[in-house]
Amino acid sequence: MRHGLATEKDALEIESACIDLIGLDNLTNEIKGHNSWESGMKTADEIIQYYDAKAITITEPTIIININKLYKRFMKDNELYNTTRSSWKLGSKKNEAKYVIAAYRGLVREVYKINSWNQVGDRWEFTGEVAEKEVRDKYLNQSLENYTKKGSQNPIKYTY
Repeated sequence: MRHGLATEKDALEIESACIDLIGLDNLTNEIKGHNSWESGMKTADEIIQYYDAKAITITEPTIIININKLYKRFMKDNELYNTTRSSWKLGSKKNEAKYVIAAYRGLVREVYKINSWNQVGDRWEFTGEVAEKEVRDKYLNQSLENYTKKGSQNPIKYTY
């Protein structure tokens, strides 16, 4: 490890780089490192998505579900769907939605067309399918900055 660094910021950047190099699974750290999402190790596709994402305006009645705590890199399509679809505390307003967006770190990871809602205890899950190409192409990998507030605790956001 390095020592005698000029600033704490430099130390945190080096710490994050070391964690990326070693791999989080080999460490006991509770967090991956400071600013690891913004400047940590990514695939070329992830870097392109991160910097190319445009802020969108969603024109269809949609529920945005933040899955930051549940998302894993390289999830299979069915894993992303099952993670996004259940189980959420929602009111009757959910019935107005046509789509659900799976959101991770402010980006649209997938768009689903809602076919039905099913109650599971005091929570709800939807049954659906990947949205039609026209809708999906408008939103996939784009920024939700117009709809999300940093630090918001509620994973649910209605666009209508």
